[in-house]
Amino acid sequence: MDDFDYNRPNTRARIAARRRRVNLPQDESGVLPGPRRTVVGWLASGRILSLPLLVIAIGVLLYVSISPRFSIRDIQVKGSSLLHADDVIRLSGARGHSIWLINTKQIMANISESAYVEQVSTTLNLPDRLTIVIQERKPEVRWKSGNQLLLVDANGRVLGPDTSTILTDTLVIDDRSGQVLNPNDQIDPNALELGRTLSLRLPTELRLTPVNIAWGSDTGIVVDLGGKRTVVFGQPDHLDRKLAVLAKLNTDSVVFTYLDLRPETPYYRNDK
Repeated sequence: MDDFDYNRPNTRARIAARRRRVNLPQDESGVLPGPRRTVVGWLASGRILSLPLLVIAIGVLLYVSISPRFSIRDIQVKGSSLLHADDVIRLSGARGHSIWLINTKQIMANISESAYVEQVSTTLNLPDRLTIVIQERKPEVRWKSGNQLLLVDANGRVLGPDTSTILTDTLVIDDRSGQVLNPNDQIDPNALELGRTLSLRLPTELRLTPVNIAWGSDTGIVVDLGGKRTVVFGQPDHLDRKLAVLAKLNTDSVVFTYLDLRPETPYYRNDK
């Protein structure tokens, strides 16, 4: 048999090839697919559609990010009466900013800098609307400082100048201390409490109508009853006792021009 020329079988190579075929998954073969089959496979798997979808998604993202259509242009202010809506918009600093990047917490912090604002909330609506809702502090007293009337809330916070052209029945307290006050400054709450109380109790309980209620850093609350009669109440302490003394003098028709109710033993004088 050595004389015959024939191809000797490569047993090892055949065994290795058989093993490779056995190790292939059932849905694959050892033959590489052609271009047509590759395209069909991509279509079936959705790969060929993912590229244009990705491009479209990026385009949409860029559009909504930089388009002026999604910039804050429509700002609505609700709840303001003392504070003008234009002032609220100016304080917000929101106009022209992207609705996607706007910082609503910063907007509320900016608006809260106004002494008139007690609470504020914001709402964003596509494509370009910002709604601002504020709750204002209510002025309880007009505080007269020099020739200027300032609005003051119940807690003594100075809100700002009184720009109303018609004076209402809001209590006016004349500040004789000479201090300069600005919005957000704090006034002695005891002075406000006593001033409000006297404006109610003197007319109803003693039939005395204050012509002027003033405050001084050294005197506290001082009431002008007219007829050149000045009564110094000072602070709210022992108010019932002070009112009883004034009522007694008024009942007895005692004539006085100056009455100081602050000491334990009040005194009066008649400068006439």
